[in-house]
Amino acid sequence: MLQKQMQRTKIPYWKQEFKKDIERKMQASTQEYNKYKKTKKTIYLQQAGNKLFSITENYMMIKYGKRKFSYKSIYDLVKSDERDEELLREALNLHYFFYNGKLHMPIWMAVRDYKKVRDKLN
Repeated sequence: MLQKQMQRTKIPYWKQEFKKDIERKMQASTQEYNKYKKTKKTIYLQQAGNKLFSITENYMMIKYGKRKFSYKSIYDLVKSDERDEELLREALNLHYFFYNGKLHMPIWMAVRDYKKVRDKLN
């Protein structure tokens, strides 16, 4: 019995919290995206994209098993994996496509990237 307990690895608290956070944010992102589809208000798409960006960051930290506190340090984790780097880059595009009340990419590209990131995370 004691040997089994010693073999179990304790999941760090931050990983447990990030997993819960991912589920909550995915639901919230879907709700924001549905509001966007209904109203065509860009702010809802931007909010949905921001949530996906946060989910992507959390997912990468869980995947690589390292807690990081900046985008650059997360990027440094994933740059050796082409798929993860692409996912993080697409999520970053969503994070900044509508910034300070200004569009930085066409809406259709943001919608496309939103769907790509969402599908990759599911």
